[in-house]
Amino acid sequence: MQTDEVFAAADYARFGARLVAFVIDSFILTIVTFVVFFGATLANGGELHLETFGTFAVLVGTGVAWDVLWIAGPSRGKPGQRAAGFLVLDERGARVTPRAAVVRAVVKAVSFGLFAVAFLVDAVTIAATPRRQSVHDMFASTVCVVSRAVSESSSVQHVPTAAQRARPVAAPAQSEQSRQQGPFL
Repeated sequence: MQTDEVFAAADYARFGARLVAFVIDSFILTIVTFVVFFGATLANGGELHLETFGTFAVLVGTGVAWDVLWIAGPSRGKPGQRAAGFLVLDERGARVTPRAAVVRAVVKAVSFGLFAVAFLVDAVTIAATPRRQSVHDMFASTVCVVSRAVSESSSVQHVPTAAQRARPVAAPAQSEQSRQQGPFL
């Protein structure tokens, strides 16, 4: 099933919401990275060497691990993305696999190495693509979808058991009063 069949055009997260999420997540990730970096410094005998490859690996590794754990995890989005009201899903509307989350995080880390250019490229690709995908979304085959567009029954979070699938679902009985009031009262 293609994404276009799963979500309407209005269901994809806009650049403004994604920018808000980026700011929130960057703030949180800065604190997390500081804690990890501080712990690594203490483990190294209290010496801080900013020019070493190990420092670079800790910084990039923390960012990639942060993205993968949140995107491929049960929340289906980082805290900023959830606060901005959207989820990261694969193109079929299912939870992102850990492999796709790693691809997305690595491409994002590489593209944000070119900081000013990355924002411009992301803004253009989000505006120009029908599913409002950034470059890292295209590489990982993911989309950012407004939370209200995803129902629990269609998400990967709820998988019915064999007993639940076999049980017939009865329609709720409507009272005479509720039929007369209509759907908005």
